[in-house]
Amino acid sequence: MQFTNCKISITGDLGSGKSTVAKIMEKGMPFEYLSTGKVQRKLALEMGLTTLELNRLADKDPSIDEKIDALFMEIIDDGFNYIVDSRLAWFFLPNSFKVYLQTDIHTAAERIMKDKSRKTESYETTLDAANKILARKKSENERFLKKYQADCANMSNYDLIIDTTDLSPTEVAKLMIAQLKAHLAGTKINQKWYAPQTLYPTKSITHLDNVRLENIDKRMSTNGFDEKHRVEIVKQDGCYWIYKGHEQTSAAIKNNIPAIPVLLLEEQLLSPDFSFEQNLLNNWELEHKFTFKRYPLNIS
Repeated sequence: MQFTNCKISITGDLGSGKSTVAKIMEKGMPFEYLSTGKVQRKLALEMGLTTLELNRLADKDPSIDEKIDALFMEIIDDGFNYIVDSRLAWFFLPNSFKVYLQTDIHTAAERIMKDKSRKTESYETTLDAANKILARKKSENERFLKKYQADCANMSNYDLIIDTTDLSPTEVAKLMIAQLKAHLAGTKINQKWYAPQTLYPTKSITHLDNVRLENIDKRMSTNGFDEKHRVEIVKQDGCYWIYKGHEQTSAAIKNNIPAIPVLLLEEQLLSPDFSFEQNLLNNWELEHKFTFKRYPLNIS
């Protein structure tokens, strides 16, 4: 596929792997990688400043942010292909393929704690990191909403949302490329993609429809996941629970499919008589030979 004046904007949670994924895609695609840091360095050079001096000046002079924003807007119709890693790239490049990478806050905190390149960020514990990440995200969202009327927290602003909690950067990049090509070809794509191992069961493994599961498993082993049939999920207590699609999720795990399309039922809650039993999760793990990265709260 030929790419002309194609822009991919990547934003998302801290620790979701945005920069790593963008750089992987740059190597395998005819795209130039552009980030806020890169733009800041270019502007600092033009002004005869170091990036540190530029950042200090930006704290006092709002026109610095405006100049940085202007540099992003210059590429809107310049004819070149870019992968843009910036919190507001989706806003300044409205015709870009807008991608949001999200991750579990605990996983994000662990990644950031292990990242030695983040020299300006200091955390005492993983919990400290998680709290500061959430505070920073809230502060940034409020600032962008007030200054630009840009609602970063509204997921309808994005074409593609990938949960990277249990995905490698290479798997994320591969999924992004496949969905980008489908999008450019005019195919309607699924917006949300999660690793099946991040979805918690609400049905015992012994209560699955084994005939249906076997048929799905056979088809999936040959044709991959049927993107027309999303797994329906609900978010409760900070976790994503399977509302409908246990057999599809199970088959996906067994066939080593890294990410599956999901439909988040925004207004739906789990049945009041559903109990979060540890045994339910243990049997799911035993059947699929993996361990959840963390267990939900209120498990009995």
